[in-house]
Amino acid sequence: RESFMVSLNLSRSYACNIDGFDRLRELVQNWIDRCREMGGRWTQMIHHNNTKLYLCINERKRTVGYISETFPGSVTRLVNLQTVLDPDILAIGNSGKAESENSIGNFGEGMKVEIN
Repeated sequence: RESFMVSLNLSRSYACNIDGFDRLRELVQNWIDRCREMGGRWTQMIHHNNTKLYLCINERKRTVGYISETFPGSVTRLVNLQTVLDPDILAIGNSGKAESENSIGNFGEGMKVEIN
């Protein structure tokens, strides 16, 4: 597959003052949506040394995803197990959640605007 770049027609100052949790809000919403799709029912938080780990557990008590935060340095990882993203989903307006009644987002723009 060829690489491609498309101008989003966004100002460099667009959303430049977003920090803290707001910086990750869209990614966390996408993480939650995918956990729900995979049968995730609740989250358990584990704190060990400099790491907080949030597990999304399904009804069979299996982990379907996790978020880890490591301090200092504030490294955050959001992982949905058994998930692969088709590169087409990274184009603004494309969404795999448009038909879902249980998803937080569905317009296909939130994460793309946030990471650009």
